[in-house]
Amino acid sequence: MDAARFKAALAMFPMFFVAGGWIPLAATEQFYIVAKFVTKPKKGRKKGTPTTSTSTTTVNTSAPVTPIPGTTPPSDKTPQDTSEALKAAAASLAGGPEPDGAILHTVVVSQCCFKIGRITVPPGIVFAVNGFSASPPSSVSPSQPSAQTAPEISPAPRYSRTNPPPHWPRAKAVMSHPRGGSPRALAALFAGGWRNVPQAERWWDTAMGGSVEERRVKALEQINALGVGMAGARGV
Repeated sequence: MDAARFKAALAMFPMFFVAGGWIPLAATEQFYIVAKFVTKPKKGRKKGTPTTSTSTTTVNTSAPVTPIPGTTPPSDKTPQDTSEALKAAAASLAGGPEPDGAILHTVVVSQCCFKIGRITVPPGIVFAVNGFSASPPSSVSPSQPSAQTAPEISPAPRYSRTNPPPHWPRAKAVMSHPRGGSPRALAALFAGGWRNVPQAERWWDTAMGGSVEERRVKALEQINALGVGMAGARGV
């Protein structure tokens, strides 16, 4: 699991480490890393000799504007409540067969946080600085639909290096030397400088809103169900 967390951190949060950040296991102002350990049949190998692999995803438990601590599971659950919560959480995390045909063996959830020294950093800022954002909005066809025809909705092009999300110039202004930023300025933002930014100008909140916030709320319900089940299991 340590290897999976390390691999995920390097792939998803490189600019946080450039600024001197680190990612410990956490109890408050956290995010979750969900890792799936699977086996994938490899081409050219005989049947029954799979290779192992992991895939990871993150769940930010902080609201876009103000980070919130994780929910403390109640301790007065009955064995039936515990069983139902564990079954629901396991079903939601496993999600059935993997899209690529891999065999899922284990789902591991790590509760982590971002820190600069001893200072905890709101997850939304770190995600936005590393390029995470809500999906681009879909566009509606300019043609006037008739009463019987629904308007055509076309998906917008995905964000990329050539088509960055709207908040990206603001992020680059903090961390990129050509734009006037630096790793030191980025570290200062992480270490508390974000508090000096007016609410209306917090570009990371906008980046992590919309579809990202909708997914966060839905995923957090599943994670909390797992926490309730595990807390109840301790008393069985």
